[in-house]
Amino acid sequence: MPRLLVRSGGTVTGGCFMAAFCFSRLAFRSLLTLVLTGAGFFAALPASAAPARIIILRHGEKQDAYRLCPVGNERAQALAAQYLGKGAKDSLFPAGTAPAAILAVTLHTMELAAPAAATWALPVVMYTALPEAPTSPRKKRAKAAAATIAPPAPPPSAPAAASTEQKPKTGGRDPGKRARKADFTQLVTSRTQQAVHDVLTDPRFTGQTVVMVWEHDHIADAALEAANPGQEVTLRQLLHLGALPDVPASWPSATYDYFWIVDLDPDGKPVRFTMQRQVFDGAFATLPSNEWGAPNGLTAQTRCAL
Repeated sequence: MPRLLVRSGGTVTGGCFMAAFCFSRLAFRSLLTLVLTGAGFFAALPASAAPARIIILRHGEKQDAYRLCPVGNERAQALAAQYLGKGAKDSLFPAGTAPAAILAVTLHTMELAAPAAATWALPVVMYTALPEAPTSPRKKRAKAAAATIAPPAPPPSAPAAASTEQKPKTGGRDPGKRARKADFTQLVTSRTQQAVHDVLTDPRFTGQTVVMVWEHDHIADAALEAANPGQEVTLRQLLHLGALPDVPASWPSATYDYFWIVDLDPDGKPVRFTMQRQVFDGAFATLPSNEWGAPNGLTAQTRCAL
């Protein structure tokens, strides 16, 4: 009976030695069948892992850099009940389907996404970008108190020396704060790039719907894009939405109440773009629902950042 013998060095011979592997004709046929079956399996895999749809929205109204205000928290609950949660009244997901993933990037976006994700028993997938922690109120009070303590008066016999020290003029701006903001922007940019790469290549998302709750200036911001030539820094750029008509160049700072719905072909190319305003009824009917770019009507009484 013919035998195939392969030595560790790759030499094929007609004898069977202790250092060689001996295969019967039946074993060889089984191996060949396995290889051909495997080739057929991999050939059947899609060339791209792109989802069929990406739903993009901004976080809710915020109180500060670390949390939503009461209006933003109410919006999170309303979105779960009406658009994004399991059994939602006006669900954005095709009947009988669920989101493959719900992604977020900052504390604001996670806070908005959490109620809807919980209804599906899904985790919020975080591409974590956290702002630097602020100075604690205790430290702020101590610093303010130290600044109000007058230095001891000089002895009567010693004339007061006139100070010649020139204090730097900052125009009331904090250079450290500007640096922290720039670092945070760069961090969100990096996380945004990573998130889009994963969304477009993860086979678990193939043909599914993915929700991305994001920061508005990293959804679309013409100024941010212009400040980073040669890079793709927003979802608008990374998903190539500029190839479609009627995609805004920037997301307005006062607009919290819109979805961007992007349909993709199997290769991940955007083929349709829809903007949908969030309109709520029932217990959530009083939530701001302004037109794109229009004032949102927030006041200081809402405890939201204006």
